[in-house]
This record gives sequence, C-alpha cells and structure tokens, in this order.
Amino acid sequence: MALCAAGGRDDAARLRRVSQVWRSGAGRPRGAIHSAQRRFIHRPTTLTTARQAQLRGIFSDITVGVSGSDAHFRLEFRGGGSIGANALALPSGIVVLTDELEQLARNDDELRGVLAHEVGHLVNRHAMRMLVQASATTLLIVGVFGEVSGVSSLAAVAPTLLVTAAYSRDFEREADAFAARWLGLHQVDPRRLAALLKRLAERQGGDPGGFLASHPGLQERLQALGGSP
Repeated sequence: MALCAAGGRDDAARLRRVSQVWRSGAGRPRGAIHSAQRRFIHRPTTLTTARQAQLRGIFSDITVGVSGSDAHFRLEFRGGGSIGANALALPSGIVVLTDELEQLARNDDELRGVLAHEVGHLVNRHAMRMLVQASATTLLIVGVFGEVSGVSSLAAVAPTLLVTAAYSRDFEREADAFAARWLGLHQVDPRRLAALLKRLAERQGGDPGGFLASHPGLQERLQALGGSP
C-alpha cells in the first residue's frame, strides 16, 4: 500500500529526507526547485485577477488548520495546453489548477471538491511518496544526498513524472476521503466532485491525457463519492 507501511522505518526516514530536500533545495535557493516545477506548465493563465483571488480564498479555506504535512501550501494557475483540464499537487506544496478545469466546472463547489482532493494528496505526501517509489535513482540520490546535481535533476523531471504517472488507487481513496470529509464539514455535497469527474470522463473519452489519466479508478471513485447529483 503506502511506502512507509511497506518499507518500514528505513523507507519512512528516506521519505522524510526527500521532503527535507524539496523544502530546502539541498543548499540551493528554494526558488530554483519551484521554478523547475513551474516550467513544466508554462502557459500563463487567462483567469482574471479577481477570479484568481476568489479561488485562492477557497483554497485558503481548505488549507487553514490542515495538519499532517509540513509543506507550504500555495495555489497557482496555468493554461493547461497539452494536459488540458487538470489539477496537480507538487511536492513543494504547490497546487496547480489549469484554466481548462476552471472553465469546465459549473460551480465553485465542484472546484472546492477538486482543490480539497489535491490538498488531500499534499497532506498524505502522495507526490513525494510516488517519487520515492518510482525510481531506484531517486533512492540513490537520497542515500548519497551530497549530489546536488542529482537532486536538481530530480526537481527538473518531477513535474513531468507527476503529470504522466498515475496515482495508485490507495492514494486516490485517501485524497477522495479527505475531500469528502472537508466538503461534508462545510455543507458541500461530495457529489459535486463526482459530477465534475464524470464530466471530465465524458469530455476526455479515450484521451489518455488529462486529470483522469493521473487519477484512475473512476467508477469506484464515483460510487465512493455518492454518484453524481
């Protein structure tokens, strides 16, 4: 299931060390790692400043009081380009929401569901755990740790990996459960998130890209969220 459960204390310590690398930049300016992440989705957003402020307010409502993660949470907006309607959580605590996904949502409650889902990934360190699981090279970098160029390379390729690789179903269950709990506590029907997921599936069809490609197990997720309203 999860790295820490399967790999014991050694893997748990390794995961903590990777997290420290991402926070500190391994002696390099923290902005260098954030810049490497942002470059992958480089198209500027077309959302108005007012709309961005509204969505950041929603995001702040979700992250206030969140425990279980030492990440610094921040919401950024980009034009999706080839990845289209999408949202993703990066190891540094940044959540990226594409214009296409904002436009696909029919109301802000659907976006609350998506943002809560991505915060669920951050709280449970799914992106970091996926990076550690994905490559023996990553483990080697962490073990040596003095290899700054290796850490920099990891920072550079991580956004690509996080967009093209799929989260495990266990990770998705955890993120959906976090979102459903938050939505329920704030009088938002979790089926709003299910409705947006269903609409994404209908739009993407056989397209292997996009949000659902990196967030698998759609039917199971829809059922867990109560179907669509």
